[in-house]
Amino acid sequence: MKSNLKIVSKDVEKVIPKSPCLVIFAVPGFAHEAYLRAIRPHLTDGSVIGAMPGEGAFDVAVHYVFENDKQWLESLNLKPLKYDIWAMDTLPWACRISEYGKSVDLLATKAYVDVAIYPPSRQDAIVKTLQNLLGGIELKPISNILAVTLGRFWHPIITYGYYRNRLPLEKELDAPPLFYESIDTFTAEKISAVSDEILEVKKTLLSRYPTMNLASVVHVKDWMLASYGEEIADKTNLQTMLNTNHGYLGLTHPTVEVEVDGKKAYMPNFKYRYLSEDIPFGLVVARGIAELADVKTPNIDEVIIWAQERLGKQYLSLNTVGGTVKGTRDMHETRCPQRYGFENLDEFIKANHYNDKHVYRDPSSSALLQ
Repeated sequence: MKSNLKIVSKDVEKVIPKSPCLVIFAVPGFAHEAYLRAIRPHLTDGSVIGAMPGEGAFDVAVHYVFENDKQWLESLNLKPLKYDIWAMDTLPWACRISEYGKSVDLLATKAYVDVAIYPPSRQDAIVKTLQNLLGGIELKPISNILAVTLGRFWHPIITYGYYRNRLPLEKELDAPPLFYESIDTFTAEKISAVSDEILEVKKTLLSRYPTMNLASVVHVKDWMLASYGEEIADKTNLQTMLNTNHGYLGLTHPTVEVEVDGKKAYMPNFKYRYLSEDIPFGLVVARGIAELADVKTPNIDEVIIWAQERLGKQYLSLNTVGGTVKGTRDMHETRCPQRYGFENLDEFIKANHYNDKHVYRDPSSSALLQ
């Protein structure tokens, strides 16, 4: 895959055209808001904003910067903007940088990627445009961007499960441990328990908002079977499915190579995105939504508590199960609803259009995607 770039610049005004445009974010979650604030003054009606991946309430950040942060918008004299959002649940490729700023190596290409669209009426047009860009990778539209936010949170749970009883944590390893093939019964049961808690959040949301579409939020076991099917050698239970999925074989825990007594060794890398990204822009977001919905999440709490200690952060108060994300020291570094000032569920759902009963504008009004 090769492409010639028309322009590379830190000057946003030179990059964003004075017409409806498609903006694609492929950067870590912590960088999204800074980029959104940089481009917002230059966007025109009909622009389409998306991220791959767009999990962890990417849409909440977009809505906040584009329409809900009234004081900031008024300070720049910005008028209301008509825009669309899309969010992929994962990256279409597994890739690594080969030469910074010039090229990357594509290690693997996914057969398909789930994508959610807001507003739903724009689904066909946006998916068609993205499909043309991605080529043979199938895009599967899913129910709601909230469903992407309530997606899979495996990385932190698997990391916790592997290292939970390993003391001292700073002790070097002879080799990077296998990520999926080393999953034990405890870890598989913890993944399942977290999935159960997410489904309880879904159940509560649907009881409050019966017309909300969260059909794509399913248990992790059902997702595994639907996504990998015959690639799984042993479908006995979740542990065996994760251990024997052909697509996961050989993947390892993130480590940092060190030298000990003249020999190569490896140290756990807890600053890698599996914790540094997937906690504040993953589990903490789900935990914040659960808090608004008054759903208890002891298993999610357990993982966050362990992970925040590794990261030197405080996302959950009191460092104990049953705490709160509201007002914690590092809440501002996350995308939980409380970080944006949402204190009740109705406000959160309304401001982010998760249960809109009508399309807010003519679905054909985006000139870019007609």
